[in-house]
Amino acid sequence: MRVAVVHNAVVGTDGPDDQDVLVQAETVCKALACWKVFGLRGYGRIDFRIDHDGRPWILEVNANPCLSPDAGFAAALNRAGVRIPFFVRGTLWPPPWLHLLWTHPVYGRQL
Repeated sequence: MRVAVVHNAVVGTDGPDDQDVLVQAETVCKALACWKVFGLRGYGRIDFRIDHDGRPWILEVNANPCLSPDAGFAAALNRAGVRIPFFVRGTLWPPPWLHLLWTHPVYGRQL
């Protein structure tokens, strides 16, 4: 199971439809805990494996997941009904460093 997180909020998962609600809730809680522990910002993906007893185990915390349409982050967004272009426009643009160009002595004059 992969959990997509944007600005400290879970926006989607790509787990199976028949997965137990308690397992999903525990997975989401662990994903948000990872977000806070690792100090993530913007967006990220946390990957889990669910064992035979229904316990989620954290495999990976990905601070910069692939945004291609066939990747896990996109799959989680799609399951939540979020289209990639809207995600990019609302989350990644404008980039957080854009204001630096406005005040840069060389590049700032071009804007």
